[in-house]
Amino acid sequence: MRYIAAAALSLVSPMIVAQEASNATSDFAARCKGEGVILCQGFDDGSAVAGRWGDWMGVTVGKSNNAEQGYPEYPTIDYEIKASGAGSLRLDVPPHSSSQPSGNWFTNFSSDRTVRFGENSNFFVQFRQRISRDYLVEPSHKVAIIAEGDLPSCGAPGEGTLTRKSGGGCGEACSPNEIVLLAGALGYPVMYNACSSSPSHGPYDGFEADSTTSFGHYVGRHYYLPNNAMPAPYCYKRGRHPDYGSRDGENLMLPPTGNCWPIEAGKWITWQIEIRTGPYRDHEWHDSHIRLWAAYEDEPSRLVIDWGPYNLTAASGSGRITDFGKIWLMTFQTGRRIEDRYPAMTTWYDELIVSTRIIPDPGTGKPPPDPEGVRAASRSEE
Repeated sequence: MRYIAAAALSLVSPMIVAQEASNATSDFAARCKGEGVILCQGFDDGSAVAGRWGDWMGVTVGKSNNAEQGYPEYPTIDYEIKASGAGSLRLDVPPHSSSQPSGNWFTNFSSDRTVRFGENSNFFVQFRQRISRDYLVEPSHKVAIIAEGDLPSCGAPGEGTLTRKSGGGCGEACSPNEIVLLAGALGYPVMYNACSSSPSHGPYDGFEADSTTSFGHYVGRHYYLPNNAMPAPYCYKRGRHPDYGSRDGENLMLPPTGNCWPIEAGKWITWQIEIRTGPYRDHEWHDSHIRLWAAYEDEPSRLVIDWGPYNLTAASGSGRITDFGKIWLMTFQTGRRIEDRYPAMTTWYDELIVSTRIIPDPGTGKPPPDPEGVRAASRSEE
């Protein structure tokens, strides 16, 4: 599905369009040269999707009989719809599709797989995403997973392509330390940690502050704030999403109430995630922080989730520590069944940056707002 209206384009000078595209490309190039940047990917040619499992960067196959339905089996490069440069990453979801409908794109933070973040680390991941209208349906999508990195042995002859869980060197998306960003039917972003339990919490631990805790503002008993950094009237809901279990005998997914950050189709969204790990102890990084900023084109970022201090799961049950070092972009949808029919949908990704310093917003040259400053402003409104 295309979102460029021919009638609208005919009213705009080709010179202006070319200049805007050039400015966007220059802006991305400038952010890539920023202090602390360790990875930049603009998805401008086929090399970004040429790799397969065992390579440091590449794609995995969709598991939904894609070819039979006339859809690509792997993520592709779209040379028409892009935030900047020559192309963007495109993932198409067929109408009959499983939980892994269009394959995944992945990259380690470095081609030699040596850049990984363990205890007492701080890094940022920024990327742009655009969605088609039917993306906002059940079940919600996993937008991105930041997870364990490969070991240098991944891809080596023999057992080098086995997952680390199987005794090999290749990091999986479903790793103990995973940080997951979801979007879709809820209409606002949510996040969670862990693909396995650790002493402080179970797997899939949602960053949804109970309004009676210090993480959120009090809005009523047993309400939850999935976008806990948003100011008054706040973003809250009753109960918990079915994917994450229930509390107090409830298993509800009610529409968001108040001031949640809205996800809209047909616009480029800028996501920026900060992960700050604390000291390692007993399978966890204690006193860690996770933050999510979001913005639309030519708008300043808003702090949406500010989570911590929190004990991030850091190791498997056997004690194998899973340092961060890899990001996955995807359309994974838990609970989706290939025998059912869903609306076909598409999502695009562009301008991925990983850095040890906070990354400026596209087009503004300014970094996202300081979390402490936002919190102070929010408190003054009460």
